[in-house]
Amino acid sequence: MNINLEIKKIITDLVNKDREDKIDIKSIDENEEISKSTIIQMDSIKAIKLIVEVEKKFNITVPDDDLDLNNFKSVDSISNYVITRMKIENVKEK
Repeated sequence: MNINLEIKKIITDLVNKDREDKIDIKSIDENEEISKSTIIQMDSIKAIKLIVEVEKKFNITVPDDDLDLNNFKSVDSISNYVITRMKIENVKEK
């Protein structure tokens, strides 16, 4: 499983629900700060939904102490966080 690609899919699905001008998964830069992206236009509600979808997709739990911007700053940082949580929780990739 390509975790970065799966995270990009989650972001694209979330963002495209509320937009007429749909974004393409290829337009998401894996290193760009999600909160500053003019393409993604992330708000606090979408950020919460992103965390919930990441938990579901990767079968992990994001503890309150981990709700830190650094863990969810970019696709890469989310991916690294997911890998770490999967190891901690001993979750096998789907």
